Amino acid sequence: MTTSNEILDQINKALNDAFRKTETLRRELLPKLDKNIKNNIGQIELNNMVMVVRELIDNFDRKGFLDELVIAAIRANPNNSELVKLRARMDDINPELRTHKLSENFLQLWSIISRIKRTNIISECLNIFKVLESAPDEKSDLENKFNDVKDIDEIFHYVLRKFLLVERENLNDGTKTVLSFAQYLADNKDVESSVKQELNNWISRIKKEYNLHINSVSHDAKPYLLIIISPEYNSFRVYAYLLLDYQNPQDINIIDIEYKSDEIALEAGIKFDSFHEIKNEVINNFIVKSEDRLHGLKINKQLIIEFFLPVQHFHEKIEQWELLDCWENRKKLGHEYGVVVRSYDLFQNRKLRKALRLLNDNRQRFNSLLPLKNDDIKAEIHHIDRLDCYFKDWDKLRFQLEKKIGLNLICAVPENDKIRMKIFQSIIDSGIIIVIWKTPNTSGSSSNLKIDEFLNLNSLTNLNNLFIDVKEKRRENYDIFLLCEEPHLNDLSLFPMITSE
Repeated sequence: MTTSNEILDQINKALNDAFRKTETLRRELLPKLDKNIKNNIGQIELNNMVMVVRELIDNFDRKGFLDELVIAAIRANPNNSELVKLRARMDDINPELRTHKLSENFLQLWSIISRIKRTNIISECLNIFKVLESAPDEKSDLENKFNDVKDIDEIFHYVLRKFLLVERENLNDGTKTVLSFAQYLADNKDVESSVKQELNNWISRIKKEYNLHINSVSHDAKPYLLIIISPEYNSFRVYAYLLLDYQNPQDINIIDIEYKSDEIALEAGIKFDSFHEIKNEVINNFIVKSEDRLHGLKINKQLIIEFFLPVQHFHEKIEQWELLDCWENRKKLGHEYGVVVRSYDLFQNRKLRKALRLLNDNRQRFNSLLPLKNDDIKAEIHHIDRLDCYFKDWDKLRFQLEKKIGLNLICAVPENDKIRMKIFQSIIDSGIIIVIWKTPNTSGSSSNLKIDEFLNLNSLTNLNNLFIDVKEKRRENYDIFLLCEEPHLNDLSLFPMITSE
């Protein structure tokens, strides 16, 4: 037993006074215990022990959760006079926190935090979970606990200190966690400017003292989710990476998810036996996990999704895949996000090295065009409204695409697999940067879509504008395929599976 008999007696007296009947104890106190506490104590054990309060107390004490039992009691009956007496003794109830030496640095931060609204403090505590990728249940429990004790000074401060000093050390280095928390508060728009300045001064000093680096992302960040569909023999393996800011390609994170069909996999990624078996559920999980991380980092820009596809699957209409939102409503992927296709083969197929060189040349020309006027840009875009004239002369198509940075197509995608492959291969071989393919309208919306309105100075200066513009047109039921070998992502070593060998 780790706690003094005197404290145990006081807790016993308080619980008996606050919950005078066994059924009241079961109905009011036990639901206030966090799920992870119940999992450690055991639900069956709890049900058997509510008959004897002292046995309940002893069991929680042995397993190191006595303070959580007291907090649950206070949450359930905050005005009970005996429980009120325990509020000031939380450090005595939890020896681990009592012996946790508070540094001068932490005390200085504590004095700054005390002047911040508790709703803001709670919000930033919850954001830590998104960065550390903790269990959603734990986050939910903490939010409920904080809201219950928000107006009880001693318990609120106790829960916050325990969260920062004890529980977070199990997930991450303690100093980094506290530093991240301080950074979130400093970036919170509702925190007063004078407090922000004090927080930033404290953060700068701690970073220097401990030689720590905390990832910070520009407010102008352009986040991208890169989904790579890699063919391997007769199957496919799907990977996902979150690029927090396209302007900083080194800040990239692999997105891991658990998927039931691939539980025994010995490799990274998720394996599917065929392209058409790739589940929307998997893509949806990649998106949800990415957006959780962006939210935790205060990145509120729209997520762009880039699919790296083998050329034979360019026609699969990825942008029309359906997702389920939190209300189980079906929505098309390309209606909710800027969806762009890139060529997987361009970086994997050694025979395409010439095409890769052409692409790099076109990237340089692409960048040089940006200061020019729209008319100068239009001269670099090739337009096609019928394809049958090329079916017997593919060299003619390749010649017309040479030294062009963009391609507009307003015609049907051929149904013949070989012809379709020839078209896409010609596009890749030519090193084209941007392809917009508007297929004939079948949805009843107007077919008078001017593709020129997309490829202009505004869209090419900031390709995000292009991707979002296309998304909005898809919402109007235009069927638009978008291929973009993005000029700013030159470092192919970002992807372990994509190498130029």
